[in-house]
Amino acid sequence: MLEVVIAMAIIAIIAVGAFRFFGANHKGELKNHAYKLLGQLQIANEESIIRGVEFGLRVEDDGYTFLIYNNEQWQELEDHQFLKNQEFEHPFALYVNVEGQDSLLKNSTQEADESKDSGEESESELSDGESSPVKIPQIFMLSSGEMNEFYLTIGLDESEGIFYRIAGNYLGDLKISKRALAGNYQSDWDKDLDKDAFYAQ
Repeated sequence: MLEVVIAMAIIAIIAVGAFRFFGANHKGELKNHAYKLLGQLQIANEESIIRGVEFGLRVEDDGYTFLIYNNEQWQELEDHQFLKNQEFEHPFALYVNVEGQDSLLKNSTQEADESKDSGEESESELSDGESSPVKIPQIFMLSSGEMNEFYLTIGLDESEGIFYRIAGNYLGDLKISKRALAGNYQSDWDKDLDKDAFYAQ
C-alpha cells in the first residue's frame, strides 16, 4: 500500500512539473508570436509608404493573412520575405477591435453576396464555377503612412488566459503591451486600457 502511495505521489509531482513546463512554454511562444506580428505590421506600414501600395491585414480567430490592394481589389500577398500568413493551433487565438467595432468576422460573405446581387464578379472563380468569398482586411496600412485605429489581442484561449495587446493609430504609430495581461483575449481586449503601459515602436 505504501508503495502505491509513493508511486502516486511521484506521478503527481511529474504531472505538476509537466504542466508548469508546458504552461511556461506557451507563455514564451505567445510573446514571440505577439512581437513577430508587431514586427510584420511595422514592415507592412513602412513598405506601403516606400512602394506606394496599400496593405491590409485580415484577422481570424485562428490566424491572419496579409493582403495587398491590386487592380481595384484585395488579394492575398504572395511570396513576400517577411509578410507571411500565419495559422495558429489551440491555445493561441486572436481578436481585433477596430474603432470600437467588433471586427472578428469570418470571410466577408456579406460583401460577396452583395457583389453577386449587383452582378459583379467575385475575386476568384472556382473550377466548378462557384465563387470564393473575398477577404477584406480589418486593418489598413496605406501608402500615405496612415492606418485605421485598432486594438489587436493575441492570447491563450484558456480558462485563466493571458494576452498581449497591440495598438495602432491614424498616424501609423504601433505599440505593444509591456507585459502579458491576465484575462480573456476576446472579452477582455479593453481591460485596463487606460492603465496599460505600452512599448512605443
